[in-house]
Amino acid sequence: PCAYRSDRGALSNSFVVGTMRNPCAFYASLAQYDPAQAFREPYRARPAWYRGPPVTKEELGGPHGRKRKKRVAQFVGHALRDKGRLGYMSYHFWTSYLREDCIDTDMTQTDHRPPCPRDACSQAAFARDVAELDVTRLGIDCWTFTETLLPDFGRCLRARVRRADL
Repeated sequence: PCAYRSDRGALSNSFVVGTMRNPCAFYASLAQYDPAQAFREPYRARPAWYRGPPVTKEELGGPHGRKRKKRVAQFVGHALRDKGRLGYMSYHFWTSYLREDCIDTDMTQTDHRPPCPRDACSQAAFARDVAELDVTRLGIDCWTFTETLLPDFGRCLRARVRRADL
C-alpha cells in the first residue's frame, strides 16, 4: 500500500475490526445520496470500467414506485465492473481491503495527498484479486456490518478481551 495508508506490520499487536454494508442498503444509500461515486475509477481509468453511462442523482430522483425501482436497477447495472460480473461494491471492497494502492484519485486529492502508483490497478488485477480472495488472510480479527454495528462491535470487544486473556 501507499506510504500514507496504514502500515499493516505496525498492526501486528492490534485487534483489527473490518466493516461492510449490506449490499442492498449500500446501493440504496449510494443511489440516494451520491450515485456519481459508483462511476469513479482508479486514476480516471480509460476506458471506463463500468458498463453503462453514469446515472445522475437527478435521473434517480422523482416519484417512488415502479419507475424509480427501474431507474435504481438501471443504476446498479450501469455501475457493474469486470464485464458485468462484479459490482461497484466489490470494487469498493477491493480498494478498501485488498488494493489500497488503487484507491481513486478523487479521494487522495480531497485529502491533499499524492496519488498512489498505478501499478497493478487494472480490471484484470481487480478480477483476479476478487477471484482469489481468502478473507482469513486479510488480517481482520472481527467483521462488523454497518446495519448491526453496535451488537457486532460488542461481539468484537468481547473477542478482543478473550484474545488478550483479560
